[in-house]
Amino acid sequence: MKRYFTITPSLIFQWIKVWKTWPELYWIKAASCFRENDFRQAANLYKVGLLSHPKHPAARCAMLDLAYCYYKLGSLGEAIDILFKLIKQKPYFRDAFLLLVKCLRFREERVYAFRVARNALRLFPSDHAVISQYLYSALSLPLTAFAKNEVHQLISTVTQKITEDSPYYKDIICAGCYYSYFNLNKEEAIESLSKLLATGMPPYEAVILRASIYEIEERVEQARFQYTRAMRRCVEDYRPLLGLARCYLKEGSFSFSSELSKAACKASEWHSIESIDLLIQSLAKLEEIENIELYQAKLNFLENKQRLEVSRLIKVSDSSLVNF
Repeated sequence: MKRYFTITPSLIFQWIKVWKTWPELYWIKAASCFRENDFRQAANLYKVGLLSHPKHPAARCAMLDLAYCYYKLGSLGEAIDILFKLIKQKPYFRDAFLLLVKCLRFREERVYAFRVARNALRLFPSDHAVISQYLYSALSLPLTAFAKNEVHQLISTVTQKITEDSPYYKDIICAGCYYSYFNLNKEEAIESLSKLLATGMPPYEAVILRASIYEIEERVEQARFQYTRAMRRCVEDYRPLLGLARCYLKEGSFSFSSELSKAACKASEWHSIESIDLLIQSLAKLEEIENIELYQAKLNFLENKQRLEVSRLIKVSDSSLVNF
């Protein structure tokens, strides 16, 4: 559908007031497409504008919007490349840090996500959005006792200070549920999580956590329902697809498991170790052995890469943080 764009005097005035320059037509068009969720067209327009005006005062904001378009289109690698460049150019760009952590987590690059989130926390130690992303990143890793204590202290401190009207209050509570379930008291964690899920719009991570707990408890039908609920909320994340694939594998539906684990692999741009491993298991059950060797080679490569990332993390940290 053809779009018609009108640059009004009000828009010109607002643009000049903010950026002290004449409006950039490509970015105005891109912003319109962005608001209509036409992320592919928006990305094309942002790129054209950036090629024409790479040093424009609004270029960094255009880069962030372009990265978000790539994120929504499932091109996580391209989004990550742009966001790393942004942070290098503007180290205190909070929104770039937040989106970068999310993109890394959704590619199952958990160690990199943790490192970026940890750096962001050093720059924005009181920012609840940064704190919640740091906690989610940390809790996705097998932490050492030192790191667990660090995370626990942070959750306790922030929970005492944050108010219920904060937009990130539920995320902090959700992180506390996650930590409590796997390290302290399962019953209290489930009770608190149930209250969180009963609210109008619980955090996305709360839905993922509830699905995971159901899966651990071998309540496959309930787990499948929650993973489906999560998938509808966030199509960019591989984890609901992976969770559904595990459920179907347990039920003996190997064909569904194979299809869903392959979809999880694609969603993570073939960076998810768990998804590739499950795909191999599903294909083995189906006795489709022709591609298993190729997937096994990819799995071995990613596992070796992860070990290297962990060793680097330990070297740059003041103590051992993760325990693979």
